[in-house]
Formats: sequence, structure tokens, C-alpha cells
Amino acid sequence: MGFDLRGVRDSALPLDWSDYAGSDLTVMHAAKVTRELALSWMDGLDVVWAVETWYQPDLFPAWAREAGVRTIQHVNPEFYRYDREPLLPRPDLELAPTDWRLREMSGVRGVLPTPIALDRLPFAQRGWGEPLTFLHVVGVPAAADRNGIEILRAALPLVRVPSP
Repeated sequence: MGFDLRGVRDSALPLDWSDYAGSDLTVMHAAKVTRELALSWMDGLDVVWAVETWYQPDLFPAWAREAGVRTIQHVNPEFYRYDREPLLPRPDLELAPTDWRLREMSGVRGVLPTPIALDRLPFAQRGWGEPLTFLHVVGVPAAADRNGIEILRAALPLVRVPSP
């Protein structure tokens, strides 16, 4: 299949798909996904896995069911909608990346943590009182401060650098 770049230029952020060169990858702008396009794309698939959102939450799991395709959603705990909006078509399987808010998400059947490449980012135990280094990628402001920039701004005046 290769690259299908429909709508990529509509993104507000720069996109670089080079890491996926040679993969069977389809990229579509969410606002342009129609029922017909979704059904055509799902032809021959067994499962569709969504990370965070379907971008068509009111339709995509229903379209997949119509196509005989099972759905899995790796949900965002902070944006979990199914309990507040019970008429939304639910995926066949809901998983969470963490147990945070797990009790508040009735359909989640398990935790599948986001993988971390420990060979490149090894765990290092630090003792209390040792200076810490923080990296915060600000980027684009996120909904409900989910990237923590407002929390960081509030905390910075409290940070003290110890004397050498």
C-alpha cells in the first residue's frame, strides 16, 4: 500500500513519516474520513487499533463492526468519554496505558503500558536529596494542560539550586 498522504498538508504541525518508509501505512486527515473511505480501507483487515482516539468516535467503531473488523482502543484516561456518553459506539476492547483513573473507566479491561526503550533510557535509582535534571518538551499547548506546562510554570519559582 505504501504512503497515502491524503490531507497530510492540513495538519497544524510538521509531519515526518520517514521512520515508516517501506511500511504498509495509510495516513488520512480525520475530518476527511467518510464511511465509504473507512469501509474501503478496512476491507481485508481483522483488527484496527486506535491510540488515544478514533477521531471519528461517534462512527468509526460502528463502521468497523459493519465491516466485520474488531476494534481496540488504547484510551486516554483524561479524555475517556464512554461513561459520560453511553450512546457512543464502543470498541471491542479498551486498554489503558496506566492504572491512573482506571476505576473511572468502566469499559477498560486492562493496562498495557506505553513501551519504553530501556536499552536507550535505562532506569537509574536516585536518592532523596540528590539534584534532579528535568526535561520538559513544551511544544504546542495541550488540552487541559495535559503536557503539564502550567504546572511547570507554577513550580519553577519554587525550584532552588543548591550551592556548590
